[in-house]
Amino acid sequence: MPLFFPDTNVNILELKSILTEALSEYPVMHLRPWDVRDQDYNKFIVTRLMSGRYSLKPNISSQGLLFHGNSSVAKSKYSSLTEITRGLDDHSEKQIHWISENVRRADFELLIKSFPLYKMLSEGVNIDDEILRVEIPYGLAHSYGFVSPFISFSSDLDVACFYAVTEFVNGSFKIKKDGMGVIDVIQLSSPFSFNSGLSTLGKQLFVRPGINKEFLCLLENDCDLYELPHVDGFVFNQNESQSQQIFDQFHGGEDLMPQTDFLAKKLKTFRPNVVSQKAVKKNVDSNNHLGATQKSVTNALGANNIHVDRDFNPFFTRQELKPVYSNIKAFWDSFCSDLVFGPEWSDAWVEHFRCLYNDPNYQKCFKL
Repeated sequence: MPLFFPDTNVNILELKSILTEALSEYPVMHLRPWDVRDQDYNKFIVTRLMSGRYSLKPNISSQGLLFHGNSSVAKSKYSSLTEITRGLDDHSEKQIHWISENVRRADFELLIKSFPLYKMLSEGVNIDDEILRVEIPYGLAHSYGFVSPFISFSSDLDVACFYAVTEFVNGSFKIKKDGMGVIDVIQLSSPFSFNSGLSTLGKQLFVRPGINKEFLCLLENDCDLYELPHVDGFVFNQNESQSQQIFDQFHGGEDLMPQTDFLAKKLKTFRPNVVSQKAVKKNVDSNNHLGATQKSVTNALGANNIHVDRDFNPFFTRQELKPVYSNIKAFWDSFCSDLVFGPEWSDAWVEHFRCLYNDPNYQKCFKL
């Protein structure tokens, strides 16, 4: 359950000070002997996962806590996927919502894979028979506002504080002037891969997860965040002037959700109650072992007032990618600039990856 401060008037800056001290004192217990340690908090560690894929993990080699901010307080906290089906007793009604969100997300996945560099990393880069594959489409969809079973946590306390004092209303952030907010804290008390439900979203070719230093906490089967043994919620009183100070620190949220983000721009053209025929087919192909058909999926969408548009193509156009590809070398150099590779990577391998635009096998991905 959240930890309340009933006898004191704790505000966000006081709470931040308390948590900053806790962060400095909490022992680092999640590192394995071979994990990379780096002193630069702003780096991303190239980390091999048990699945064989890689993550570009925000550098938490010197800390043992992660943070989530919310500008309102509730005794329970659920994922957005649970929220849309809570209160529905009929399993078929729940299934209609699940199918609808899966098809919406299929459109998102078709979109991101139409960016050649994302497709390249999702399929894996082969250098000297080592495959570096970075792909977490469900987590990426969550970061861009799609319904999911996740709650985002950040390694950056300042980022959590921003979300704890703001609301996202009609496409922009507004400060919360009164009421109560909460900073939720995950304690990393065991090796990261042993922390049930936790995963890294981290740096991606699309900017939002990286600048938010984002991790994911999976809440399955109507799980309440506050039922997890390693989570505490710290409640504070909102203060308008302090909220404004934190709001200004992040330039009104522009630093965390920049207007220049070409994926976010494209998603604004998606219509909320329209999906593509291609997304329906993708969903059917993924679930045909469960008996899914074009008809059953289309009927479920119709029951949720979602229209299938056969002319809707969820892909980036050449024109939309032109600003990125006008200086694609600089884009890639920037993407690689804050990555840290472990000692198992030779200097030649790292240099090959950083200059991948010179590799004949991948040069086509750097051209429109």
